[in-house]
Amino acid sequence: MVISLIGVGKMGSALLKGWIRAGTKREEIIIYDKMESALETFSQQAEIAPNCRTAVEKGDVIVIAVKPKDIAPLLDEIGELLNDKISISLAAGIGLEELRKKAQSKWVRAMPNIACEIGEGFIAICGDEKGLDVAEKIFGLTGKVLRVDESMMDAITALGGSGPGFVSLLIDALADGGVKIGLPKELAIQITAQIFKGTAGLIMHTQRHPMALKDSVCSPAGTTIAGISRMEKAGVRGILIEAVEEAFRRAKELQKGG
Repeated sequence: MVISLIGVGKMGSALLKGWIRAGTKREEIIIYDKMESALETFSQQAEIAPNCRTAVEKGDVIVIAVKPKDIAPLLDEIGELLNDKISISLAAGIGLEELRKKAQSKWVRAMPNIACEIGEGFIAICGDEKGLDVAEKIFGLTGKVLRVDESMMDAITALGGSGPGFVSLLIDALADGGVKIGLPKELAIQITAQIFKGTAGLIMHTQRHPMALKDSVCSPAGTTIAGISRMEKAGVRGILIEAVEEAFRRAKELQKGG
Protein backbone atom coordinates (compact mmCIF):
# COMPACT_ATOMS: atom_id res chain seq x y z
CA MET A 1 0.00 0.00 0.00
CA VAL A 2 1.43 3.34 -1.10
CA ILE A 3 0.55 6.52 0.80
CA SER A 4 0.55 9.74 -1.21
CA LEU A 5 0.80 12.79 1.04
CA ILE A 6 -0.35 16.05 -0.54
CA GLY A 7 0.92 18.93 1.57
CA VAL A 8 4.04 18.76 3.72
CA GLY A 9 3.40 21.68 6.05
CA LYS A 10 3.44 21.43 9.83
CA MET A 11 0.79 18.73 10.15
CA GLY A 12 1.79 16.87 7.00
CA SER A 13 5.43 16.76 8.03
CA ALA A 14 4.49 15.62 11.56
CA LEU A 15 2.60 12.66 10.08
CA LEU A 16 5.43 11.94 7.66
CA LYS A 17 7.99 11.91 10.47
CA GLY A 18 5.70 9.60 12.45
CA TRP A 19 5.41 7.14 9.55
CA ILE A 20 9.16 7.20 8.97
CA ARG A 21 9.78 6.72 12.69
CA ALA A 22 7.45 3.69 12.63
CA GLY A 23 9.49 2.09 9.85
CA THR A 24 7.49 2.91 6.73
CA LYS A 25 9.74 2.33 3.73
CA ARG A 26 10.68 4.98 1.19
CA GLU A 27 8.85 3.22 -1.64
CA GLU A 28 5.64 3.26 0.42
CA ILE A 29 5.43 7.07 0.67
CA ILE A 30 5.04 9.62 -2.11
CA ILE A 31 4.98 13.30 -1.21
CA TYR A 32 4.10 16.50 -3.00
CA ASP A 33 3.99 20.13 -1.95
CA LYS A 34 3.88 23.24 -4.10
CA MET A 35 6.72 24.62 -1.94
CA GLU A 36 9.76 22.61 -3.06
CA SER A 37 11.70 23.61 0.05
CA ALA A 38 9.22 21.62 2.16
CA LEU A 39 10.18 18.44 0.29
CA GLU A 40 13.97 18.60 0.41
CA THR A 41 14.21 17.44 4.03
CA PHE A 42 12.51 14.14 3.19
CA SER A 43 14.14 13.30 -0.14
CA GLN A 44 15.91 10.27 1.39
CA GLN A 45 12.85 8.95 3.24
CA ALA A 46 10.08 9.40 0.65
CA GLU A 47 9.62 9.60 -3.10
CA ILE A 48 9.01 13.15 -4.29
CA ALA A 49 6.38 13.49 -7.02
CA PRO A 50 7.00 16.06 -9.76
CA ASN A 51 3.42 17.29 -9.54
CA CYS A 52 0.20 16.74 -7.65
CA ARG A 53 -1.51 14.59 -10.28
CA THR A 54 1.43 12.18 -10.43
CA ALA A 55 1.38 11.84 -6.64
CA VAL A 56 -2.31 10.90 -6.76
CA GLU A 57 -1.95 8.50 -9.67
CA LYS A 58 0.85 6.55 -7.96
CA GLY A 59 -0.79 6.32 -4.54
CA ASP A 60 -3.33 3.87 -3.13
CA VAL A 61 -4.25 6.11 -0.19
CA ILE A 62 -4.28 9.87 -0.70
CA VAL A 63 -3.76 11.94 2.43
CA ILE A 64 -4.63 15.58 1.78
CA ALA A 65 -2.92 17.87 4.29
CA VAL A 66 -3.56 21.31 2.82
CA LYS A 67 -5.26 24.34 4.37
CA PRO A 68 -9.08 24.41 4.23
CA LYS A 69 -9.04 27.31 1.76
CA ASP A 70 -6.93 25.23 -0.65
CA ILE A 71 -9.18 22.15 -0.66
CA ALA A 72 -11.63 23.28 -3.35
CA PRO A 73 -9.04 24.31 -5.98
CA LEU A 74 -7.00 21.17 -5.26
CA LEU A 75 -10.01 18.90 -5.77
CA ASP A 76 -10.89 20.76 -8.96
CA GLU A 77 -7.46 19.71 -10.20
CA ILE A 78 -7.32 16.09 -9.01
CA GLY A 79 -10.93 15.13 -8.23
CA GLU A 80 -11.45 12.74 -11.14
CA LEU A 81 -8.27 10.85 -10.17
CA LEU A 82 -9.62 10.03 -6.69
CA ASN A 83 -12.63 7.95 -7.69
CA ASP A 84 -10.96 4.57 -7.14
CA LYS A 85 -8.84 5.70 -4.21
CA ILE A 86 -9.15 6.01 -0.46
CA SER A 87 -8.92 9.73 0.18
CA ILE A 88 -8.28 11.24 3.61
CA SER A 89 -8.77 14.94 4.28
CA LEU A 90 -7.20 16.69 7.27
CA ALA A 91 -8.89 20.02 6.52
CA ALA A 92 -10.71 21.48 9.51
CA GLY A 93 -14.34 22.35 8.91
CA ILE A 94 -14.69 20.69 5.50
CA GLY A 95 -17.41 18.04 5.79
CA LEU A 96 -17.73 14.67 4.07
CA GLU A 97 -20.74 15.81 2.04
CA GLU A 98 -18.77 18.70 0.60
CA LEU A 99 -15.81 16.43 -0.19
CA ARG A 100 -18.04 13.90 -1.93
CA LYS A 101 -19.48 16.61 -4.16
CA LYS A 102 -15.97 17.21 -5.46
CA ALA A 103 -14.94 13.55 -5.90
CA GLN A 104 -16.71 10.21 -5.52
CA SER A 105 -13.92 8.68 -3.50
CA LYS A 106 -13.89 6.55 -0.35
CA TRP A 107 -13.64 9.64 1.84
CA VAL A 108 -12.36 9.82 5.40
CA ARG A 109 -12.02 12.93 7.52
CA ALA A 110 -9.17 12.85 10.02
CA MET A 111 -8.13 15.27 12.74
CA PRO A 112 -4.62 14.45 13.96
CA ASN A 113 -2.40 16.58 16.15
CA ILE A 114 1.23 17.52 16.04
CA ALA A 115 2.35 14.80 18.50
CA CYS A 116 1.99 12.30 15.64
CA GLU A 117 5.60 13.20 14.89
CA ILE A 118 6.79 11.06 17.83
CA GLY A 119 4.06 8.41 17.71
CA GLU A 120 2.09 10.04 20.55
CA GLY A 121 -0.62 11.75 18.53
CA PHE A 122 -4.36 11.71 18.86
CA ILE A 123 -6.27 11.12 15.63
CA ALA A 124 -10.05 11.19 15.24
CA ILE A 125 -11.50 9.68 12.05
CA CYS A 126 -14.91 9.38 10.42
CA GLY A 127 -16.21 8.51 6.98
CA ASP A 128 -16.48 5.60 4.53
CA GLU A 129 -16.26 2.24 6.28
CA LYS A 130 -13.70 0.80 3.85
CA GLY A 131 -11.62 3.93 4.17
CA LEU A 132 -11.78 3.87 7.96
CA ASP A 133 -10.08 0.48 8.17
CA VAL A 134 -7.13 1.77 6.16
CA ALA A 135 -7.04 5.12 7.95
CA GLU A 136 -6.97 3.36 11.31
CA LYS A 137 -4.00 1.31 10.13
CA ILE A 138 -1.86 4.15 8.81
CA PHE A 139 -2.68 6.64 11.57
CA GLY A 140 -2.21 3.94 14.17
CA LEU A 141 1.51 4.17 13.37
CA THR A 142 1.50 7.72 14.72
CA GLY A 143 -0.69 7.59 17.82
CA LYS A 144 -4.09 6.74 19.30
CA VAL A 145 -6.90 6.53 16.75
CA LEU A 146 -10.60 6.87 17.57
CA ARG A 147 -13.55 6.46 15.22
CA VAL A 148 -16.12 9.16 15.93
CA ASP A 149 -19.33 10.53 14.50
CA GLU A 150 -18.77 13.39 12.08
CA SER A 151 -20.90 15.68 14.25
CA MET A 152 -18.04 15.63 16.79
CA MET A 153 -15.27 16.65 14.39
CA ASP A 154 -15.41 20.41 14.95
CA ALA A 155 -15.29 19.92 18.71
CA ILE A 156 -12.40 17.48 18.34
CA THR A 157 -10.62 20.01 16.13
CA ALA A 158 -10.96 22.57 18.92
CA LEU A 159 -9.73 20.27 21.68
CA GLY A 160 -7.64 17.55 20.07
CA GLY A 161 -6.17 19.51 17.17
CA SER A 162 -5.62 22.83 18.96
CA GLY A 163 -4.83 21.25 22.33
CA PRO A 164 -1.05 20.94 21.84
CA GLY A 165 -0.93 24.71 21.33
CA PHE A 166 -2.81 25.32 24.57
CA VAL A 167 -0.62 22.85 26.48
CA SER A 168 2.56 24.37 25.04
CA LEU A 169 1.48 27.79 26.29
CA LEU A 170 0.80 26.35 29.75
CA ILE A 171 4.20 24.65 29.82
CA ASP A 172 5.91 27.90 28.87
CA ALA A 173 3.94 29.87 31.47
CA LEU A 174 4.76 27.42 34.26
CA ALA A 175 8.40 27.39 33.19
CA ASP A 176 8.41 31.20 33.38
CA GLY A 177 7.14 30.81 36.93
CA GLY A 178 10.19 28.67 37.59
CA VAL A 179 12.42 31.34 36.07
CA LYS A 180 10.80 33.98 38.29
CA ILE A 181 11.81 32.03 41.39
CA GLY A 182 15.36 31.37 40.21
CA LEU A 183 15.51 28.42 37.81
CA PRO A 184 17.24 28.60 34.40
CA LYS A 185 14.60 28.60 31.62
CA GLU A 186 15.90 25.45 29.91
CA LEU A 187 15.80 23.50 33.18
CA ALA A 188 12.35 24.90 34.01
CA ILE A 189 11.01 23.74 30.62
CA GLN A 190 12.47 20.25 31.10
CA ILE A 191 10.89 19.96 34.54
CA THR A 192 7.50 21.27 33.37
CA ALA A 193 7.35 19.13 30.23
CA GLN A 194 8.13 16.01 32.27
CA ILE A 195 5.42 16.99 34.78
CA PHE A 196 2.85 17.18 31.97
CA LYS A 197 4.02 13.87 30.50
CA GLY A 198 4.04 12.10 33.87
CA THR A 199 0.68 13.48 34.99
CA ALA A 200 -0.99 12.58 31.69
CA GLY A 201 0.51 9.10 31.95
CA LEU A 202 -0.87 8.67 35.46
CA ILE A 203 -4.36 9.70 34.40
CA MET A 204 -4.34 7.39 31.37
CA HIS A 205 -2.78 4.44 33.21
CA THR A 206 -4.85 4.61 36.40
CA GLN A 207 -8.07 6.01 34.86
CA ARG A 208 -8.28 8.38 37.81
CA HIS A 209 -10.27 11.57 37.37
CA PRO A 210 -7.96 14.60 37.04
CA MET A 211 -9.56 16.25 40.06
CA ALA A 212 -8.92 13.14 42.17
CA LEU A 213 -5.25 13.31 41.19
CA LYS A 214 -5.20 17.02 42.03
CA ASP A 215 -6.69 16.33 45.46
CA SER A 216 -4.07 13.65 46.13
CA VAL A 217 -1.22 16.19 45.92
CA CYS A 218 -2.98 18.97 47.85
CA SER A 219 -1.77 18.60 51.44
CA PRO A 220 -3.58 20.70 54.07
CA ALA A 221 -2.06 24.20 54.16
CA GLY A 222 0.57 23.00 51.66
CA THR A 223 2.28 24.52 48.65
CA THR A 224 0.05 22.94 45.97
CA ILE A 225 -3.26 24.13 47.42
CA ALA A 226 -1.77 27.60 47.82
CA GLY A 227 -0.85 27.69 44.14
CA ILE A 228 -4.19 26.24 43.02
CA SER A 229 -6.07 28.78 45.11
CA ARG A 230 -4.23 31.54 43.22
CA MET A 231 -5.03 29.90 39.86
CA GLU A 232 -8.72 29.72 40.76
CA LYS A 233 -8.75 33.40 41.76
CA ALA A 234 -7.20 34.25 38.39
CA GLY A 235 -9.89 32.28 36.57
CA VAL A 236 -7.48 29.89 34.87
CA ARG A 237 -10.09 27.14 34.58
CA GLY A 238 -12.62 29.44 32.94
CA ILE A 239 -10.02 30.87 30.54
CA LEU A 240 -9.08 27.38 29.35
CA ILE A 241 -12.72 26.47 28.78
CA GLU A 242 -13.19 29.67 26.81
CA ALA A 243 -10.08 28.92 24.74
CA VAL A 244 -11.61 25.62 23.60
CA GLU A 245 -14.93 27.33 22.92
CA GLU A 246 -13.19 29.97 20.81
CA ALA A 247 -11.33 27.32 18.81
CA PHE A 248 -14.65 25.52 18.26
CA ARG A 249 -16.25 28.75 17.04
CA ARG A 250 -13.41 29.20 14.55
CA ALA A 251 -13.80 25.61 13.31
CA LYS A 252 -17.46 26.39 12.59
CA GLU A 253 -16.43 29.50 10.67
CA LEU A 254 -14.09 27.43 8.53
CA GLN A 255 -16.96 25.08 7.77
CA LYS A 256 -18.87 28.04 6.36
CA GLY A 257 -15.86 29.18 4.33
CA GLY A 258 -14.87 31.94 6.73
